[in-house]
Amino acid sequence: MTKQEFILKIETWRRMQIRNQIVFFIGIAFLFASWWFLTARYDHSEPSSSSRIAWACTPFALFFIMIVGHKLVLGYTFKHHGLSCPACGKPLGGVEAIVIATGNCGNCGERILESPPGA
Repeated sequence: MTKQEFILKIETWRRMQIRNQIVFFIGIAFLFASWWFLTARYDHSEPSSSSRIAWACTPFALFFIMIVGHKLVLGYTFKHHGLSCPACGKPLGGVEAIVIATGNCGNCGERILESPPGA
């Protein structure tokens, strides 16, 4: 891939990430709003201590699941857009400045970008 193709892929990936983050934060807002709604409807008269603990831990467990899901989606989008190093398989998203400047992977140092013609 050339430097221009790599820059275009990074820009496309960033636009997708903005959308993914908006969906993620809407999901978090929905999660806590629904938990708040259910808490308001929950009968607090005589709940057992185990049900209180489960009720209190539910949003944190769901939040953890959403964080793990977000990380999995992030890894998938790197691979889907061709932004993983072919040699080591690590994502190139955090080291794109090194890749653009040198043409090599910022993780393993393997050549990724094609040399321009005549270079």
